[in-house]
Order: sequence, then structure tokens, then C-alpha cells
Amino acid sequence: MLWLAAAFAAGISVSGWVTLGFAWIAVAGVLLAICGLVFAGRSIAGLFILLAFATAGAAVYQSHLASITPDRIRSIYDSGQINSGDPVEITGTVRGGRETTPDGFFFRVAVDSIVHREGQYPASGTVRLFASVSSQEMAADYERLSLKSGTRIRAACGLVREDGFRNPGSLSRKTVLEWQDLDASGTIRSPLLVENLGNGGSGMTSGVFTVREHLIGKFRELFSPQAAGVLIASLLGNKYFLDAQTAAIFREGGTFHILVISGLHITFIGGLLAFVVGAFTRRKVVQFAVVCSILWLYTIAVGAEVPVVRASLMFTVLWFSFVINRSGSLANALGTCGLLLLAWRPNDLFTPSFQLTFVSVGAIVIAGFPLIRTLRAIGEWTPSSDTPFPADVPGWLRRLCETLYWNPKRWEIDLSRNIWSAALFKSTYRELTRPVQKLAAYLFEGILISLIVQISMLPLVVHYFHRVTPVSVPMNLWAGLFIALESFASLLAVLFSYVSDSLALPFIRLTELFHWLLVTVPGWFTDVRWLSFRVPVYAGLEGWLYASYFLLAVILALVVFLWDPYVLRAKGSGTFRKIKVAVAALLIAFGGIIVFNPFSEPRADGKLHVQFLDVGQGDSAFITFPNGETMLVDGGGRVSYRDEDDPFEPDLPSPGETVVSEFLWERGYSRIDRIVATHADADHIQGLSDVARNF
Repeated sequence: MLWLAAAFAAGISVSGWVTLGFAWIAVAGVLLAICGLVFAGRSIAGLFILLAFATAGAAVYQSHLASITPDRIRSIYDSGQINSGDPVEITGTVRGGRETTPDGFFFRVAVDSIVHREGQYPASGTVRLFASVSSQEMAADYERLSLKSGTRIRAACGLVREDGFRNPGSLSRKTVLEWQDLDASGTIRSPLLVENLGNGGSGMTSGVFTVREHLIGKFRELFSPQAAGVLIASLLGNKYFLDAQTAAIFREGGTFHILVISGLHITFIGGLLAFVVGAFTRRKVVQFAVVCSILWLYTIAVGAEVPVVRASLMFTVLWFSFVINRSGSLANALGTCGLLLLAWRPNDLFTPSFQLTFVSVGAIVIAGFPLIRTLRAIGEWTPSSDTPFPADVPGWLRRLCETLYWNPKRWEIDLSRNIWSAALFKSTYRELTRPVQKLAAYLFEGILISLIVQISMLPLVVHYFHRVTPVSVPMNLWAGLFIALESFASLLAVLFSYVSDSLALPFIRLTELFHWLLVTVPGWFTDVRWLSFRVPVYAGLEGWLYASYFLLAVILALVVFLWDPYVLRAKGSGTFRKIKVAVAALLIAFGGIIVFNPFSEPRADGKLHVQFLDVGQGDSAFITFPNGETMLVDGGGRVSYRDEDDPFEPDLPSPGETVVSEFLWERGYSRIDRIVATHADADHIQGLSDVARNF
């Protein structure tokens, strides 16, 4: 299934770059499938089947493009029929629950008509609206409107679908909207501009959304703004209550993904539900039905974002295989999920979320778990008919594995069951008690998996986030442990708060302690420059460099997947070993070129260049002198109207980070020679602090 998913994805990718006619693709796919059937039983049939799935992927993507009809909101705005930001009146149906923020809430509307300058047009597509709430009276008015899922509304707003900053490196607003399956976004200034047309707000999902909103309020009531923000993000999928300082610690430590509900959270919640349900029934079908039903309700409640749906689907596929006693490899489950998700939303292949998820999970499935399984086998080795001799590995590796995994008591039990006797001599680095050995093995495996994931995702992380975080290898274990402890303590605090404040108080204090440990220890390490730093990309050569790195990483992952240390060396194996060492050396070399970027900076051409950046309100200019020296004059910024006495500072993107720094990284710079502030207004000087931190 993983091979088929890869072929399907390749077809989507080619179709995304090359325009192909749907009819030709369909005919080619049918012919290839017929060839696969005709040559069934021969090795060439596999090639025909892979090519058939590739054409199927191309056909699905072409169907996706064809679904963008002229009446879609994105088509109306992109064609210039309505200018971005013009006042319009839309009619449609609220979809999903609302996303509460400190100063309002977001909600989605499936549009069916739009009015512009007294002309009404049929329309389709989904928009996201932000309702600003600046007073208790406005909050009460919105509550009376009851904007629940399924409610039909009419709203006056200005829909925006244009790029805010037009500089190289700046992420296109249209691209971000398409990643989120949205056509446009807008703001509603007053509840007087919204009319409830009825027909909605009932059913189980509305009840789930109501419970979620209640829990958000409860977290904010019981805990500090910093702790509440982390809990609301990691448990309820709402990141708008994260404060800027806490979010920066997670980003710089490479652990921000822990705050985004994904495979880690779904596996944790699903496993906990399975444990509870398993205490009442042993029937696998009942367990599957109950656990997956609750899990999918949770998925809907937290917004049914694509990463959560992806993780829930993978959990469901894995458990279903267990229920029907067909539990194949994890690679099969990963391939099945990839096929289903890409058939559902082929455009997701081009999103960072999908790429990061499948590269990381693929690295764990293909390299991480097989490597740990092999290392355990080396450490636990005892003679048998299948493996009469120890593993053919270096002595230091055997000693490490035996230190972590050798259990002499198990060997004594196995020996007592045999009619023969023998003695085994193990050379561990140090004799460990069983609890200490288990803890050491857990830490070793956790760090190894984290390292493999970091190596596999390096080009993607550099491309999308311009960040390298060696500290994330151990910090993922630390953050994973304490986010789980903090979550348990907070849920107990909420539960006991309904009984008595006195009973809830110890768990509130415990939650705050776990939160302090969660953010303080990573903060110590991220202050060390070489443990977390920013890097540019290679303009022009980036695609080839990163593709070469990925190819080498895939080859090494397959070598690890197929590695059997008990197979006796065959003739010519020395040459094969040299090839593996060469591939590993090349991977390290390419990784060094990406991380240390010695060739990314453009060469001096003897000319003076002045580039004025689009930073919205404010100014910024980048100067390159004839000798190659660089100067940045002002860095843009955003004037803050926040109450200075308010301890909560929202995690909002700043132009210095998302515009100026992105432009410089896109140009290949990791160092700027001079920065100049013309004056101290926020829209000129604020961005320079981001540049000084990043470069």
C-alpha cells in the first residue's frame, strides 16, 4: 500500500506541474490497469499497477481543479469581478464550531450567494469570518444570534483575497487560504451586520462544540493565561490563547508540534479510551465502535483540521486491522491512509502539514521502528536454530545493545526449559538494575526516534521555517512527558472544580508546576545559539539540493529496513558496505551544506542594489553595496494598541519575522553587516529586533 500511495502521490505531483487532459489520463489509466491484469503473475505487472495508480492520482487532481467552478468565491475574486476588500453581503450556512479568541471568534460559512453593489450573484465556496467582540454587550448580542453549526445567516463584511506583502519569500495569502480549504477571509465589525435566517444549531455535533467552548472558559478561569493557552491548544485545538513568549520557547526548541493536535495526541487519547473501554468489555468490535466514535467526535469538536483527521484516520485503520485479525505492517497502514487522504483532498500533497506528517511518520515506520527492533534483537540474542551465532556487528554496538536490553533472568528461564545446558558471556558497559535498564532503553529509543525524524525532515523544516534545532532531539521527550502530566492534572482540576474549589486547588497548583517545568527547562537550552538557530535557503538550487538529500535519506532508510545482522557475509559484501558508507557520508555532506549554508549568499557583482520591501504600514529597505556588504534600513513593524497592564501578549506574526526575515532568507543571507533605524516609531524599528535575533 505504501508503494501504491507513493505512485498515487507522484501522479498528483506531476499533474500539479504539467497540464494534462483528463480524458487522456483516464484512457492511459485504464490501459495500464488492463496490462496489469493481462500480465498478472509476472514481475512487470507490478510496474503497470504502479503506473496505473500514478495516472489515477493525476486524474483525481485534475478533477479537483475542475471542481473550482466560475461561481466559486476564489474564481470571482481572482477574475476581478469583485475587488478584494470591497464591502459585500453574503448568504450561507455556518459550518463547524466557532474558534474563540481573546477579542472575538472565528467561524466558517459555506456561501451560496453574494451581493455586491446591488447585484446579487450565485456563489459557492467557504469563507472564514472573524467577529470582533470589544464589549460585554457585543458578546451578549452574538450569543442571541446563536451562530451554531447548520445556521443560515446573512452577513455584511469585506472579504479579502489578496497577498498582503509582495516580496520574495513572503507566503502568499491565497496559498494559505487554499491550504485551509478556504476561498477568502473577512471581518464582521458588529453583530448588527449579521442576521440569523434559522435552520440550524441542533444535533450531537453542536453539543460537542458547546462542551468545547465551556472547557475553554473553564481552563481560562482556573489557570494562568500561559498555562491555559498551552492546555487549550494541546487539548482543544485552539491556538489563539497562546502567549507570544510561550509560543517562542516551543518554536525555538523545535517542539511546537506538540501544541498542535496530531498523531501524538490522537494516539494518547485513543489509547486511554481503549484502556477504559477494555475494562468493561473484551469484544474487539465493541471496543472499536465505542473508541472510534468518541475519537471522531473529539476530532470534529477540535475543528476537524486536516492533521487531526489524518491522525484519527490512521488510528482507525490500524485498529480496524486488529479487529479483523489482519494487522499488517505499519507501512501498509501508512500507505492506506495516504491513499484515502489524497483521494479525498489531493491538493494536500503540496501543504507543509501533509508533507511533514508523512515524512516524519514514514521515517519512523521505515527506519525508526525496524532499527529499534534490530537493536533489541542484538541485545537479547540467545542461540537458536534460526540465529545460531551472534549478530555480525561492531563490538561497541553489541555492548551497547546488551547493556540496554540483555535480561539474564529471561535466559535462565529459557535455559531451564531445554534438555541441554550452555553458558553465555555478555560484555555490557555497566550492569544495570532492571528498572534503570528499562528507563535507559526508553530514553535511548526516544532520542533515537527523535533524531531520525529530525534528520528526515531537515530540508522541509529549513524550507518552511528556516530553523535548525538540535536541542529538539532531547526536548521532544521532555515536552511530551510534561505536556501529558500537565493535561492529566488539569483535567482532574476541572473535574474536582465542579465539586469543590478546595479539592481542585492542589491539582491547579500541580498543573502550574508542570507548566513551569514544561517551559522553563527548554528555555535554558534555547538560549544557547548553536542548539537552535535560523538558516537561509539556496535560491535556484534549493530544489535539486533538497531532492538529492531526500534521495540519499530514502536509500539509507531502506538499508536500515532490510538490515539483518545475522546473515553471514557473502562474497562482495565489502563493496556493498563501502557503498552504504559512501551514501551516509554524502547525506552528512548535503546536510552540512543545508545547515551551515556556505554557498547560499549571493556573490558581489560590483553594483549598488537598493530594494524597498512591502511591509504594509511602515518602511524597510535592503541595500547591497558593490563590495557585497549589506545594510538594512528599518524593518517595518506593527503598532500595538494592547493595554500595557495586560499580562497576556498574543502570539501574533510580526513583519520583521514573516516579511523582512523571510525576504533575507530567500535571498540566501544568514548575516547582515549593518542595521539602521531612522527613528523609533514601531512601524520602522520593531522589525529590526526580529532581524537582530535571527541574523
